[in-house]
Amino acid sequence: MMSWRRIPDVPLQEHPKTAPSACRGLAQVNIPANDVVAARDWYAQALGIDPYLQQPDAEAPAYVEFRLGDHLDEFGIIDRRYLP
Repeated sequence: MMSWRRIPDVPLQEHPKTAPSACRGLAQVNIPANDVVAARDWYAQALGIDPYLQQPDAEAPAYVEFRLGDHLDEFGIIDRRYLP
């Protein structure tokens, strides 16, 4: 299982692993999947949490979202058919 760790609040110049303020993290990441249900189940088990959102429903979702970390960043899985 993944371990999420928040970088302590220290001034930017004092913390070597901190990126510039414009790049301090991601609020949302989406990945495409051919089989959203299978991807949802795999990530739910790997992350150890249930999805936060499933649209249009849990039986046949086209989009699934997990909320991760202290800031509840969004990790989404979207049906590949909806991508350009």
